[in-house]
Order: sequence, then C-alpha cells, then structure tokens
Amino acid sequence: MKNLSLLLLLAMNLIACASDELTRREALHLLKEHYPKKIEDTIYLENKYEGGRLMDLGFEKQGLIYLDSMHKPGRRGYIRFTEKAEPYLLQSPDDYMVYGIMRVVIFDQIVKEITSISQNSDRNAATVYYTTRYQNPTPFTQLRDRDYSKEERHNAEFTYEDNQWVLRDINKS
Repeated sequence: MKNLSLLLLLAMNLIACASDELTRREALHLLKEHYPKKIEDTIYLENKYEGGRLMDLGFEKQGLIYLDSMHKPGRRGYIRFTEKAEPYLLQSPDDYMVYGIMRVVIFDQIVKEITSISQNSDRNAATVYYTTRYQNPTPFTQLRDRDYSKEERHNAEFTYEDNQWVLRDINKS
C-alpha cells in the first residue's frame, strides 16, 4: 500500500510537470488561430500607370477589371473591378471608392509544419519554429514578381500563463 501511494504521488508529480510543456499539437492549434492568412496587394484606382500595368498583365482580357475611359479628375476609380473579381477583393466597393485603393487577395498562407520547439528552463516561455506555404493562388498573383512555391520559415513566441500557453508574437525568420 505504501508503494502504491508513493507511485501515485510520483505519477501526479510527473503529470503536473509535463502539463507545462508546449507540445507540437498545442502549438499548431494556437498557430492555426492566426492562419490561413490572406496575402494581399494594393491597387491604386486613380493611377493610370497602374491601369496600364493591369492591362499588360491581362486582367481586362480575363474579365477582372475595366478602365473607365470617361474618368474625370475628382471622380474616384479610373480602374474598375468586375463581378468576376469580387471574390478576391478585401474591401467593399464603398470603401475603395472613398479611399481610391483596393486590396486584393493573392494567396492564402498556411502552416505546413512545426519544425522544432525550444522552451526556457523555467518552462514558462517557448519559441516555436515552423514553416508555411502558399495555396489557393488568385489571378492577382501576377501583381508580384515572386516565387510562391518556396516554403517560408517563421518563429512564434509563446508564454505559459494561468495554466495555459498563449501565443505572444509571430516573426518571419
């Protein structure tokens, strides 16, 4: 009986110590609260140079935009978006007409895997190293001359507070 009590006490102590260790599963769960991220770009609707660039990239032929040839100074929106472009727009038409800009989605960025976890000796802080990748490209991917097939490395800072892990900061490595 005495051995059983000692074993039970030892097991409870191990469980209590293990509960403050950040696991890959828990880190992934907390990171996924911030992912997928929409990767975006900005189009300046008043800029005729930007309109020409969009035409050169074939957005008008794809039915995503049209240029307002009757555009008058002081009237917002030389570049206009069609219904076909709406799933990729991050603002309502009212917003972009007020500010003269439109944010468009390029890709979704998702967490691919957690590569490692480093905890401090007090077990109250941890750095999680992970990779992300891009998925769901949109026609507006052409706006940036960049290779989106490569994974990106990131790290995130976690702290252990009130018996739970909390994500504090995400950094790109």
